[in-house]
Amino acid sequence: MKKLLLPVFMTLFMLVSSCDFLGNLGLDTTDGISKDEVVKGLKTALEIGTDTATSRLAVENGYYQGHPQFIRIPLPEEAEAVRVKLTSSGLIEDFASVVNLDLDEQFEKVILAVNRAAEHAADNVFPIFKNAIDSLSLEDAWDILNGIVPGGEKSTGFDSTAATEYFRLQTYNNLLGVYLPIINEALSKDLGLGFSANEAWYTLTSKYNTAMKNTLVKGAVFAYELLYGALNLPATIDTDLSGFSCRRALNGLFYRVGVEEGKIREDPYKWADDIIQKVFGYIQDNYDPNYVAGSM
Repeated sequence: MKKLLLPVFMTLFMLVSSCDFLGNLGLDTTDGISKDEVVKGLKTALEIGTDTATSRLAVENGYYQGHPQFIRIPLPEEAEAVRVKLTSSGLIEDFASVVNLDLDEQFEKVILAVNRAAEHAADNVFPIFKNAIDSLSLEDAWDILNGIVPGGEKSTGFDSTAATEYFRLQTYNNLLGVYLPIINEALSKDLGLGFSANEAWYTLTSKYNTAMKNTLVKGAVFAYELLYGALNLPATIDTDLSGFSCRRALNGLFYRVGVEEGKIREDPYKWADDIIQKVFGYIQDNYDPNYVAGSM
């Protein structure tokens, strides 16, 4: 049933571009349907959409095999820059031989473990979205229906991610409070990999930091820079893995919510039920294709 209701509130986006239009349909009267019923339909769709978004992240590989740019959590920028420099220069083999560790494999272990921690945390965030939906006022609901982000900067056009941006404004701090302790705990646990994210991170950073003090490594780096230019490798890697992972996990969460909003826009009529059928059936039956929003 959750998937049945997912793509519904975009019907309102498509057929309702201003409150004037709903007035033309008689939605302020007791005949047919009321504004409260339309808002109820919107809230139902928002609830199902956010539940679907979080559910798809809170499974194995929900983050790890998600969109490589927007969902999958990469290495912290400092560590990724080191990886790129070592790989492109060929020096990664010199580092590996000194510390007796496959550094490239260790980089991947960190990425996998961090994403597992985020997947674990995602299972706990839907109640925060639900609270934001329940507290939606009539005015805020109308704003969202009209492509306006409640509490955000007013734009001159229709914001196609108004619902997603509303959630970002209303829930980010609360989500941060939920994600951070859960991710902190998850980073310290073995989530089925044989090691924790913190263990993988410590192994990587400690081995790198040790290698950077090694005479053979220093000589290899010096020779490379003499021939090809400065690498600017940091002497140590000391990024806060917890804070980085939490921020990236939340970015991925809101991206996923935006994807669900996009699906709703793409095919709003595919599924409907109960109040949804009443809301969209009434609007469809009374929709005037010649009506221009704001023309009254």
